[in-house]
Amino acid sequence: LQVKQAMARGQIEKQLGPVNPWDRDGKKAEKESTENMLQEVLALDSINVKGWFRRGQARIELQQWEEARGDLAKARELDPGVDKDVAQQLQRAKKMEAVQTGHTTPRVMPLPIDVPAAYYYLLVSV
Repeated sequence: LQVKQAMARGQIEKQLGPVNPWDRDGKKAEKESTENMLQEVLALDSINVKGWFRRGQARIELQQWEEARGDLAKARELDPGVDKDVAQQLQRAKKMEAVQTGHTTPRVMPLPIDVPAAYYYLLVSV
């Protein structure tokens, strides 16, 4: 089992390297291929934090929102030390999903002191 886990970790490093593969544009087929490779890695080593995290990133890029959240939650469960990175990816997924679905949240603007509230709402709603 330890040999398989070591091979799985090595496979992630060999395929993805230390750099985030999603920092650059890639073809959908390449993203799906990466997701499939990570699926195989996690089948060999189900406690591979980096595998869960990277598959979560891959699924964000493939717009598989729920699956990405599940993978990132699993990475956080296995290693609470990745909490900050997971939070960043979850925020990124939330923004991408909002843009895709057209449900972007309205910007909250502070109420200027010299503008009465009624006029402020007229200005913001335009």
